[in-house]
Amino acid sequence: MIKLTHQFATVALASLLVVFTAPAAESLSVLLQKGIYAEETEGNLDAAIKIYEGIVKEGEANRSLVAQAQYRLGVCQMKRGKTEDAAVAFRMLIDRFSDAAELVAKSRERLVELGQPTAATTVRQIWSSARTLGDSVSMDGRYLSFVDLMSGNVAVRDLLVGQNRLLTNNPTAGTDGFPEQCVLSRDGKRIAYNWVHYGKETFSSGLLVAGVESGSSRVLLAQETNRWVVVEDWSPDGKWIAAIEARWEQGYMPGNWEGTNSQVSISLVGTANGMVRKLVHLGGISPFSGSNARFSSDGRYLAYNHSRNANARGRVQPTNDIVIVDLETEARRVAVEYVAHENFVGWAPRDTGLLFTSDRSGTTGLWSLELNKVDAKPKLLKADVGDIQPIGLTRDGALFYNIATGPLQETYTASADFAAGKLLDGPKLLRTMLRRTSDGSLGDKFIRSGDGQFLYFRSEDKEPVAFVFDSESGEQREIPNSRTWANRIGWWWIARDHKSLFAALSGQEGEAGMYRIATQTGEIVPFAIPRPGVEQSTTRGPIFFRVYWDFVAYGRYYRETEKFVLVKHELESHRATEYQIPGLAEVRSSVKFRIPRNAGVLMSDGRTFFFNRRKQSEDRYVLVLHDLVTGTDKELLTSKSPVGVVDDEHDPKPIGFLVTTDDRNRPIFSLFTLEGSELRRHNQVTVPEGYEYRGQHWGEPHLILVKPMKPGIGVPSEMWTLSVRTGELKNVGLTVANDQYWGLPGNGKRIVFRTNTPGSREIWVMENFLPPVATAK
Repeated sequence: MIKLTHQFATVALASLLVVFTAPAAESLSVLLQKGIYAEETEGNLDAAIKIYEGIVKEGEANRSLVAQAQYRLGVCQMKRGKTEDAAVAFRMLIDRFSDAAELVAKSRERLVELGQPTAATTVRQIWSSARTLGDSVSMDGRYLSFVDLMSGNVAVRDLLVGQNRLLTNNPTAGTDGFPEQCVLSRDGKRIAYNWVHYGKETFSSGLLVAGVESGSSRVLLAQETNRWVVVEDWSPDGKWIAAIEARWEQGYMPGNWEGTNSQVSISLVGTANGMVRKLVHLGGISPFSGSNARFSSDGRYLAYNHSRNANARGRVQPTNDIVIVDLETEARRVAVEYVAHENFVGWAPRDTGLLFTSDRSGTTGLWSLELNKVDAKPKLLKADVGDIQPIGLTRDGALFYNIATGPLQETYTASADFAAGKLLDGPKLLRTMLRRTSDGSLGDKFIRSGDGQFLYFRSEDKEPVAFVFDSESGEQREIPNSRTWANRIGWWWIARDHKSLFAALSGQEGEAGMYRIATQTGEIVPFAIPRPGVEQSTTRGPIFFRVYWDFVAYGRYYRETEKFVLVKHELESHRATEYQIPGLAEVRSSVKFRIPRNAGVLMSDGRTFFFNRRKQSEDRYVLVLHDLVTGTDKELLTSKSPVGVVDDEHDPKPIGFLVTTDDRNRPIFSLFTLEGSELRRHNQVTVPEGYEYRGQHWGEPHLILVKPMKPGIGVPSEMWTLSVRTGELKNVGLTVANDQYWGLPGNGKRIVFRTNTPGSREIWVMENFLPPVATAK
């Protein structure tokens, strides 16, 4: 009997290649029985799977039999331990055979057993080419809150019909401040937003709540100077708003938190009366350390990112622990300890776990950590999700997120006649800057050659790399080997022959200093490396480094003797000459506007050295002209703050500006020339109120100024010129980023600048990526 059974099974398997030529209904019925026999009696799962797959391929021939085969296929994969294959089989049955109610119910039960979502994970776009970041999503997934950057208003987008609606009406946004971030309440009826105001030297922030239907706002936290409030989340009952508060001493502004003595905390703000409960004190670090603070669905806990990057400059790489704080006891525990780049996303439905992104597997994926299991390990839910920025989770577990798809800033070149104040050609796009995938921040570093032909830049898109761009031919090429050192560039300069870059690098064999880099080969040669414990780094303090047409000048500061030595290194002969400059070690620069921060400036004649000497007894500064040939000093003028010297390092005839400030702290530029050791001062202009200095044009001396189109950080600015001889202001006709501008002075007309329009983003939703929560029986 056993022998006959084996013969029957063998014949069944051998006939698989020809059996489907028989009449469909009769053959499928017989085959289904053969598959069940191979699966349950023989235990031959491979044979059974082949039979079931053959039946499934018949599609609509007999839906009842095909549905049964589909279910059996999933069961076989479960028996083989192929969880993902089994889940695919069961989801396919649910999608294709909704009329087979009994089998659909069984398939859902099987998926729950497997800990898999009961439907296939779907990813779909819900807003293309968005010009803003989504801040939050309503719990039903219909509304998205955001700040409309063009009008400075809080808004919502109806994702069902694809329409936007402004909730606030702020005609003076930008003048009196603007909203920065907004979050919908759990019931979708209210929205909380912060209101920030940037003054000339002050900053203030407050917190408001508006009705989604009425749009009327009320103040929870009034504007307060030197405080930044960032709204994070609403409690489920709507009684509290989780917010990050950052406070700092007078004179500091948000954006660069390094050394600001800021005090950061996570607070709960009562929505009834604005009462503030300090929950977590994060210390003197970046407020982004407590980012993505989210309430659990029962309101008992709050989870947040706790950054390991103290004193961070803006949103840094997410090297975070994920911490949970008990709102009743205020006890804290680290739920997810930093392994790679972790970023908290939110709570899984019913508070069963935490969701976070991490690149611990090599690429950024979406992970979960169960909270109701002892010693639970993080589980990968979906690999390769990319550089997503979470917006929020709906009650059904759908994840809404942002993806940057287009340029946040673009770099252009143009020609202008500064004397006439008009645009000659352009602007033309040079290169599109994309956001970094690790943290979303910007910041490519640029230099330009003295003749204006070449533009060198370090790209921070994904992996830092150095490029050179020819502004005449439009060609761009990567500098060899720059992927090994581009991320260590502090400042860099280009030699006259374009064959060498001089860069301040950190971490080169444990030494920080100046290096010479060949632009054709990428070879790195030490140029000025300080001796540890003896010399101060050549990139800090009163030490400066500068590349001229024919020579390089840099300083050495000896700690023990407190002596400053200026080194002049000729590029052709490689002869280095040292000059000791008495009194320079006491200099501390504190100029508050944008001029070179060097403690000393060597003029392009290679002989005349300017520096500031502080008179401690009078608390004043004296601008000193030091003659390197004779070794003599000459005091030129006294000022309440260090006097800046801005010169044309490529012109052999010494010419430049002396920069001081008036009683209103506005920069004053005095044009000067040198005749031997005598300084001759010519015309003088003061930068008008509301304008900011960005550079100068040396042909017919003009200052390059920008005028923000409205108050605030990151707003576009108009480019203007100010004639040093006549004091006449002219609008060039270009709109640039408020904080980005580079000149290419070769012919005195070519300039390079960045736009500052919001980048193109897409907003997506990911569904069915979470395993179902098993119901207790």
